[in-house]
Amino acid sequence: NNNTSTNNNTSTNNNTSTTNNNNQSASNKPPKTDEELRQVAESLNIVFKVKIGEFTDEISNEDAAILLKLSDRNIENFEDGEKTIYTVGNLLDYKSALNTQLEMKELGVKSPSVIAFKNNTIIPVEEALELIKTSN
Repeated sequence: NNNTSTNNNTSTNNNTSTTNNNNQSASNKPPKTDEELRQVAESLNIVFKVKIGEFTDEISNEDAAILLKLSDRNIENFEDGEKTIYTVGNLLDYKSALNTQLEMKELGVKSPSVIAFKNNTIIPVEEALELIKTSN
């Protein structure tokens, strides 16, 4: 009689993978608070603005009415090639810029969008966010 079920040792050796799971969070810093993000943005000279209009020709009456309605919001404008771009806000954090964007939409601005500046030059928003996130 040959007993073939003698090697029943399949359940006791599973403890090796549970000890090394806590290493990934030890090297990463916790995410920055909103206040820290604003301080980093300020130190990098990065601001977010909400574009409320972009015009190559005269402004339509409808757009002029919206700009007039927002005149208490410190509207700024600048030339970008052939276009004149109108913005509101001078914000140090993206979350506030998104809130302002939503507010502009509710006030009748057709397609407000968040834009980013570094040293008064437009840069992609993604780049601004990455610079802020990776800065010490």
